Amino acid sequence: MKENLLGPVRLALRGTGLVLVVIWGILIGLLLAVLHAGGPRLRDRVLHPIARHWFRCVLRVMGVRRKIMGQPAKGPVLIAANHISWLDIAVLGAHVGAGFVSKSEVANWPVVGWLARQGGTLFIHRGKHESAEHIAHDMTGRLATGNPVLLFPEGTTSDGTQVRRFKNRLFQPALHANVPVQAVSIRYTRGNEPVDPVAYVEGVSLRTSVLGVLRRAHTEVNITWCEPFPVAGRERRDIAVEAERQVAAALVAP
Repeated sequence: MKENLLGPVRLALRGTGLVLVVIWGILIGLLLAVLHAGGPRLRDRVLHPIARHWFRCVLRVMGVRRKIMGQPAKGPVLIAANHISWLDIAVLGAHVGAGFVSKSEVANWPVVGWLARQGGTLFIHRGKHESAEHIAHDMTGRLATGNPVLLFPEGTTSDGTQVRRFKNRLFQPALHANVPVQAVSIRYTRGNEPVDPVAYVEGVSLRTSVLGVLRRAHTEVNITWCEPFPVAGRERRDIAVEAERQVAAALVAP
């Protein structure tokens, strides 16, 4: 009964806080657009620390508690993570700032799409070979300039109980730029809801998922950063298999 009464109050307070954080994000996006004229190095120097702080504010407003093992590698690295929710972006962005590879549909989301573009997100059209080649070229450029790039190689979301096969095509940029790959696993602690609102899967709308997370007392997530591994002399298929294996092992670890 108490939780039923607190839910709407929590939703109103967190919803207001989220709107304020989004407005702040828009102001940051406008600043980044101005800094773009100063060149990519200046923009990236400002972007990453600001983005990390902004994502942490999003998590705080959403009531997300993090348990972290390991840490992201410094410098240029290709980061490969399992994918469960739209919330994954904020969860990992709080560590790495920016540099995501995302599905093209996100670019069309109101406000969020614009913010993602200002943050330097690379958008891929799933199933289109030309798009994958173009994104791989851009990823290589980002890595070559010393920036991390983070992708979700499953290509879609899951309910978090298992890892889908990692697609290997977008691991090629790590070979071209000769940078290590770091696997990272995300595991949300399931609540008592019949359908976990965090898992943004088929049958769960974005609106339902966001509102469900806002209503909860809190959402717990376990993040495990695996040790980076070198890619020199390996095939991209082997790299993808190794990253997938590490994520799957981290998901079942105590």
